[in-house]
Amino acid sequence: IVVDPLIALIEDQQRGLIENGIDRVVGISSLETAQGLLEPLLNQIRSGDALFVFVTPERFQQERFRNAIAELTVVTPINLTVVDEAHCVSEWGHDFRTSYLSLGKVLRNVCKGIGGSAPPMLALTGTASRAVLKDVRAQLAISNESAHSIIRPESFDRPKLEMSVVHSQPNNVRVSLTGSIRGMPNRFGMNPDTFFRSRYERTSSGLVFCPHVNGEFGILEVAKAVEGVVGLPPSIYSGNPPKGLGLSKQQWDRKKQKSADAFIHNKVPLMVSTKAFGMGIDKPNIRYVIHYGMPGSIESYYQEIGRGGRDGKKAHCLLIWNEMDRQRSDRLTITGSNFEEIRDAHKAIGRRDSDSIVQQLYFLLNAFRGVDAEVEEVERLVNHNEILPHLGRRKNIELEKGNNTEAERRERAIYRLMLLGVVEDYLVESKFVVHLKSATSADVARNLEAFVQRSAPGSQRAHVAAFSAQANGMGLQRAISKGAKELIEFTYEVIVESRRRSLREMYVAARDSGPRGNRIRKRVLAYLSHDDLSPFLEKLSELSNFDYADWERLLESLAQHDLRPVTQQLQNHPSYDPEDWEQPLSKLGEFVNLDDVEISSELQSTSGRLLESYPFHPGLLFARAYAEVLHPEGTLQDYSANLEASLRSALERYGVSKDVLSELARRHIAWLQSNSSRGYYNGLDLMVRLGLALEAVTQIEDTALSTPGGDPGVRVIALSRRLSNIAKDLDASMRGLNK
Repeated sequence: IVVDPLIALIEDQQRGLIENGIDRVVGISSLETAQGLLEPLLNQIRSGDALFVFVTPERFQQERFRNAIAELTVVTPINLTVVDEAHCVSEWGHDFRTSYLSLGKVLRNVCKGIGGSAPPMLALTGTASRAVLKDVRAQLAISNESAHSIIRPESFDRPKLEMSVVHSQPNNVRVSLTGSIRGMPNRFGMNPDTFFRSRYERTSSGLVFCPHVNGEFGILEVAKAVEGVVGLPPSIYSGNPPKGLGLSKQQWDRKKQKSADAFIHNKVPLMVSTKAFGMGIDKPNIRYVIHYGMPGSIESYYQEIGRGGRDGKKAHCLLIWNEMDRQRSDRLTITGSNFEEIRDAHKAIGRRDSDSIVQQLYFLLNAFRGVDAEVEEVERLVNHNEILPHLGRRKNIELEKGNNTEAERRERAIYRLMLLGVVEDYLVESKFVVHLKSATSADVARNLEAFVQRSAPGSQRAHVAAFSAQANGMGLQRAISKGAKELIEFTYEVIVESRRRSLREMYVAARDSGPRGNRIRKRVLAYLSHDDLSPFLEKLSELSNFDYADWERLLESLAQHDLRPVTQQLQNHPSYDPEDWEQPLSKLGEFVNLDDVEISSELQSTSGRLLESYPFHPGLLFARAYAEVLHPEGTLQDYSANLEASLRSALERYGVSKDVLSELARRHIAWLQSNSSRGYYNGLDLMVRLGLALEAVTQIEDTALSTPGGDPGVRVIALSRRLSNIAKDLDASMRGLNK
C-alpha cells in the first residue's frame, strides 16, 4: 500500500507499472470517486486482486476504505506500507493536510494482519534536511534505535543539474522571467524555433514554478507571459482551479489531468505550475526548471529542481527572486523575534512593496494563524454540545465539517485532542466522526509532557511542569484548555521557528548566489549532506541536562584541533557510555583536522540545519553565533541574534540561572577580547542590553574611558550606557517633582 501526496503522482506510478507489464494495480483519488468507480476498486482491494494500492493520506480517514483493507488482511497479509515523498508528512502535515500527522498510527492499526502485527513501513524521500527527517520519524513513530532506521545516499549531488540565480527588483521581475526563458536555448546551443517545439522524446521540456494559483505570480498571468516568448500556450496545473477560468473543482480536475498528460507525453513542451505538479513524476527529458519566486526552504528548492535531467543529461535550474529591502528581509527572517510582531509587520506591507520574502511569509502566516486563535478552536470543539457531555468517556461523535477552511481548522483541533489523549481516532466522511476515549486531567498532563520530551529532549518548560503539578486538581475541560494552550505554544516554538529558519537559510542561499551558481550548489549540498560534525552535535543536543560547559569544550576542541577537551568533559557526565559516543567522537576526530575556515563553515551550516530540529537549543544557538563571528563571511547581525537567542532560551526554557549566564558572558567577552574578534563590540553591547556580566563590562568600559587613546568602540558603548542611565535618572527625578 503506497501513500502518495498528489493525484498526479498516483497516476504516474500506476502508468509506470502498467507500461512494465504489472496491471494488478489500483489507484484511488477524487477523480475515480467522481466517476463512480470507487466500489469496483474497493472490490479489487477486498479480494486481494490488487498487488499495489495507491492512495492519498486522506483516504485512510474514510471508513469504507478502512473496511476494505480490513477485509483484505483476512485474505492475505499486507507486505509493506510505503509513505512516498515522506517529507510531505512534515512540510504539509503541519500546514494544511492534518491527516499526514496521524498517518503512522493509522497505517499500523488499519493494515495489521489477523495475528495483530503491523506490516513494515518504508518512508521514501529524495530530499530532506535533518530537521525534516527528525519530524517525519517522530510523526510516523519510526524507531531510532537501529543505526539503519534512516538510510542516506552517499551524496545528494546531481552534477548534471546546473544552478543559477537571477536577482531582480520587484518591478522588473516579469522582465527577468521572459528574458531568462528567451535566453534558455543559448544555454544548450540550440535555435529557439527548435528548442521551444515538440520533438517527441527529444523535446526540450521545461517547467516554470509559480508561488500562487492566482494573481500576478499565478499560473494564468505567468502562462500569458511565457506564451509571448515561446509562441505557443504552455500547459497549466495547480491544485485548485484558477479564478480566471470559471471552472468547478471537478471540471478543473479533468482539465489539469489533460494538461499533465500533454506535457508528460511531449505534446506540449512547457508547463507552468504551482508545486502541486511534478513531485516524483518520472519524465526524463525536462531540460530546464525555472522558479518564478523563491521557495520556502532549501528542501523544497532541491525537490523541485530534481524534476530536471532525469535522463542523466544536462538540465538548467534557474531561480528568479526579488527583494525590495535587505534590511526588511533581515528583520522578517532572523529568528527569535516575536511571531505576532512579524505578522503585524507583514500586514503593513502593501502589494506594490511585496517581494519573494513577503510572498513566502504569507504562506507561513496563513498556515499558522496564531496561538490564541488555535486554542479558541480547540475550546470551541470541546464545548460543542455533541462532545462536552461525553468528555472523558468512550463515545463516537458526528460533527459537521463546514466549509473547506472550517473543516481544515476543525481537523487540526481534533488532532490536538489526539495528542492530549482525549481522542482515540477520527474519520472524515460527509461529517467528522470522532472517537472519544476514556481520559482524565492527569492523562492530559502526562500526554503533554511525553510529547514535549519526545520533541525537545532536555528542555525544561516551567509552564508545562506547573500545569502537570496542578492537573489532578482541575476539571477535565479546564485541563484540556490549559494543556492545549501549552501544546500549541510549544508547537509554534518548534515548528514555526523551524520554518522561519528554513526560510532564512533559503533566503541567504539565494541572496549570496549569482548567475554562475557555484555558491548556491555548495550551500544546498552542505545543507542536505550528512557531514562528520552532525552526529556529534545532534547527540550533544539530546543530552538530558543542558550545560554550556559541554559546548565550550567542543568549541575549544575545534579551535585547538584536539579532541581531548570535549572528550574529558563528556567523561564527567553520569550518563556517559563510551560505546554510545564512539561513532560520533570518531567522526568528530576526522572533522577537527580540517583548517579553521573549513571548520567554521561546516559549523555554520551544520548548526543551522540542526536548529531547524531544535530551534531553541542554547548550545546550537551558541555554536551558530561562534561560527558566524569566526567565519570570514559570517554576519555580525546573525552572531548577535543567535547569541541573544541562546542566552534567553537557556534562562527561559532550560532552567539556567542568571548567575551562570553572567559567568558564561564574562568568559565569552574575554574570549572575544583575547582573539581580537570582530564581534567584540556586538558582544559587549548585547551583554549590556541583557544585564549580564555588568561588573566585567564596567571594568572594560572604565579602562577604555580612563586610558589615553582607549578603545574607541568600547568608549562609544560606555558613553551610550552612561547617557542612557543619566536620562533614566532625570526622568525619575522629573516624575518625583511632578508628584
